[in-house]
Amino acid sequence: DLLENIEIKNCQANYSGIIAIGFRVKNLTIENLKCGGVLKIHSEVPLEKVKISGKFPKSLRIEPFEDGQYNHPNYSLDISEYRGEVEIIGVDTQRIKIDPSLHVKICLEQHNQIDLGSLPPFNIVRIMIEKLSLSSARQGVFQIYDEYKLDYEEAIEKGLPISL
Repeated sequence: DLLENIEIKNCQANYSGIIAIGFRVKNLTIENLKCGGVLKIHSEVPLEKVKISGKFPKSLRIEPFEDGQYNHPNYSLDISEYRGEVEIIGVDTQRIKIDPSLHVKICLEQHNQIDLGSLPPFNIVRIMIEKLSLSSARQGVFQIYDEYKLDYEEAIEKGLPISL
């Protein structure tokens, strides 16, 4: 099924939103969609020219239904003006436009051996990398939390594959 040329602006739904496997999405704009707190999209869904912006939904979760890394040739997602929580797992981070003051990209592609033991157990970057590993994914985008700034700096100093 194809969802194409749709704008959803300042709308409200009683339930969380989901875009599941079997859909293709092209030219979709979502701005301030209040939908039960979470908008969930499966990583397997090809998103082409999709923009999500505003303060709502409170949380955007893009994660694989079946574990793995998914590389869609025309994938294009812009979250640079989105102000909610972000957790994107298993899609090509090069095809996602972010706000570097709000989001961090993690790419494990060229790092087969990562010494997570060099980070404390509750370091936020370590937790993000473990989430990728648990999903058999190699790339992800996550929300930057101000209270964990030192965790990001420590991970960068240790040469871990993150970019702010």
